[in-house]
Amino acid sequence: SGAGEPFYPVPTAASQRLYEGYRALAEEETRRHHVFFCGRLAQYRYFNTDEVITEALQYFQQIRQACETANDRSVLSPMLSPASRATTEMAPTVG
Repeated sequence: SGAGEPFYPVPTAASQRLYEGYRALAEEETRRHHVFFCGRLAQYRYFNTDEVITEALQYFQQIRQACETANDRSVLSPMLSPASRATTEMAPTVG
């Protein structure tokens, strides 16, 4: 039915403004606390499952390259134990 909240983003001016505010907050979290956002909620758009997996893997590579470029692979270490860091490198979380 047409009632209730939509399951996917509805492109309206109000929703775009709301998304821009959340995007700014996410960028600040990435800069300050090394928290990275990707996927449907982070980009406020629909992804098919195959697209979200590809997107997550590509984004993970960008994060890895940024860490290597900065010559500081410990960027993630304040949040992850050595065991979970190895798991994250093998299988990134998709949101």
